[in-house]
Amino acid sequence: MKHIKSQESFINEGIHEKYTPGDKMSKKFDYKGMMKFAMKVNSNTPLEMLQGLEDSLEDVGLRMKEREAHVEAITFMLFDALPKMEKIQNDSKLDPETKEKLTAQVDDILKKINTRAKVGFSYSDRPMIYTTGQGYL
Repeated sequence: MKHIKSQESFINEGIHEKYTPGDKMSKKFDYKGMMKFAMKVNSNTPLEMLQGLEDSLEDVGLRMKEREAHVEAITFMLFDALPKMEKIQNDSKLDPETKEKLTAQVDDILKKINTRAKVGFSYSDRPMIYTTGQGYL
């Protein structure tokens, strides 16, 4: 498996920074390093390092919650827009006035989705870790 780079080579290339307690979420955040650090803490770990780990975990958790909130909001808005879009596109007996009203409502919802998606996209450079059937890590 020579073609797989070691973590050290990624760190050397600047793709991943080595985790240090207290690090905040960034494009180069070392999520695995933080988890590995958390697996090794014990009663001899200096208090400052534990506080740094707590700060990192809190920041990561908040960023994941922010991303999740955008996804949930977009989903909720789509639940509102889809039946209206279906009516507009499939109901040939829909009068022009009602169709125009529904189209304006759908356009308004889709503009809100566009805005939410732009904000949510800004979180796309941050890791979202999943486990099978267990939710987020």
